[in-house]
Amino acid sequence: MTSKTKLAPITPHQLSIAQEQRLDLFRQIPVNEQGFVLHKLNTHVQQDILNQISNEEIIQLLHYLDIDEETDLFYGKTSS
Repeated sequence: MTSKTKLAPITPHQLSIAQEQRLDLFRQIPVNEQGFVLHKLNTHVQQDILNQISNEEIIQLLHYLDIDEETDLFYGKTSS
């Protein structure tokens, strides 16, 4: 009998402090949640992750974001 251990969700805070494991942790997040988590991170951490993932990975995570969130990731967050 094998059982899968369910991992605790990766938080934006973990990605912010775990620089050495940041990319591995980010890739553990389901693709439909990656963009939302990325959007919550500070600009430095966002850019670090975006610079390390492939264009295909970026396209996949953008699929789940709205246009304003996509714009924020690439051009910076704007104040309303």
